[in-house]
Amino acid sequence: MNCKEIKFREVEQPFAICVEDDGILIKHKDNEVFASFEDFRNHMALKAILGEKFGYNLKDPLTDSIVGGLQANVKFGDLFRVCLKYENDKCEGNYITADERGVFIVKKELNEMTDEHDTISTLVSKIRIRRILNQIFRGIFDMGVFSKVLKIETYDGKTYIGTIDDIVKTVRHEYGLKYPDEFRFMLSQRYGTDTGYYSVGPWFLGTIIDFAYESTFNPPWRRIKKYKRPKEIRYDEKREVLRRLVETVKGFGDRKLITWILSFSVVANFAHYIRQVTGFFPHLIITGEKDTGKTTLTSLIKYLYWGNNTIPYGKPANLTQLKYALAQSTLPTIVEEWNNVMKGD
Repeated sequence: MNCKEIKFREVEQPFAICVEDDGILIKHKDNEVFASFEDFRNHMALKAILGEKFGYNLKDPLTDSIVGGLQANVKFGDLFRVCLKYENDKCEGNYITADERGVFIVKKELNEMTDEHDTISTLVSKIRIRRILNQIFRGIFDMGVFSKVLKIETYDGKTYIGTIDDIVKTVRHEYGLKYPDEFRFMLSQRYGTDTGYYSVGPWFLGTIIDFAYESTFNPPWRRIKKYKRPKEIRYDEKREVLRRLVETVKGFGDRKLITWILSFSVVANFAHYIRQVTGFFPHLIITGEKDTGKTTLTSLIKYLYWGNNTIPYGKPANLTQLKYALAQSTLPTIVEEWNNVMKGD
């Protein structure tokens, strides 16, 4: 058993942290408690253990400092050790591990010469995993519509964010991968969390609205990773923009319809929230005779929400491109010649 003493200036008695085969033994104040690797990695879970077993106040900032100190003093690479086979609720000694050397399957096999068990390590992948986190997206509370998304940080300074399938494909391509089922099993465990935004644009967070200028989740199809913030303009310039907007609306024959379309574009910024609450939000299809102002109107909507930022897949050729176009941002996305999508498929 590998044990380490950890002292804190504000705490009289030190902590002893012992890394065992299937978890962490924490000794402190003449008491001890066993924590799973998952709970030790999770800040809130470890904080709760300190409160319940050692009497620390969960609202005291000192408790958070102790949690961070304990986690920082234990090499997290040692903690990515997942048992692959149990017997009678006890691990048989077969693990998949990840540390600064790579990912390995570790087995204990009986040595008939010595009648003792030898530890055999088999390389699974050369990726050197420093940290694994469950990626949580702010503004998305119905996680049932998403596959589990992970964030993996390596000792080489690289970060990968994606579903388990995405991570497996990337690791296989960049580092090589044997035993993919066992690797998937390791990724499927409970880990700590990290928060970010699924895409750029406005997000309703229940009580406030936040604007994400950078996307956290950037799979290969993501073309808009950042949104260039427009410069601040004076109050009189804002009034001038509003005046021109009103004059543009007056230039159309059916002002009520144009006002409705512009109002729809405002609400469309929060389609992500409405869909999660009601399960539905419509798309708007604009049709009309030639030279009736369709392009003028859609160009106005583009400029109002996107400014000089690029809109990807302006003319998607198939349903896949259409899906990717609509997932680039929570901002209203203008799709030109939408009927070509159906022709493409």
